[in-house]
Amino acid sequence: MKSIVNVIIALILLTSFSSFAGSGKAIVPLWSAGPNHHTFIDISNITDNSLYVELTVYRRSGDVVPSSNLTFDNINASTGEIAPNNTGYILVSGFSHEEYGYATISWKNKNGDDVVGLVSQGVRVINPNGNRAEYAVIVNNGMPF
Repeated sequence: MKSIVNVIIALILLTSFSSFAGSGKAIVPLWSAGPNHHTFIDISNITDNSLYVELTVYRRSGDVVPSSNLTFDNINASTGEIAPNNTGYILVSGFSHEEYGYATISWKNKNGDDVVGLVSQGVRVINPNGNRAEYAVIVNNGMPF
């Protein structure tokens, strides 16, 4: 009887842990954009599998930023697919006034079952008076997710 209970407990634990594999989520704690600045959100696929990435950018009001303010590079804008071992970015820009907020990044495997899939950072670029300045916004403490 004791061995049956141990087997059942082991199956429950294995089932619950495996349900988290193949997907992940993290928060970009800050982005901002305006007439003289914008934010890049760099995303790197660190797996040997294609991943589907979904980025949702929220304004300070909680409203979702429209796609017209997002530019995708090396990430398929319609499917969110990023190729294995590739890096792309999403540019948040095109506001006539100061705007800021946060974003969420979630991913899932196209094929495969990776435990972690992405690393990411935000890069805020400011161009006041023609002088360029940049600083990084760390996502997930710089750890893969």
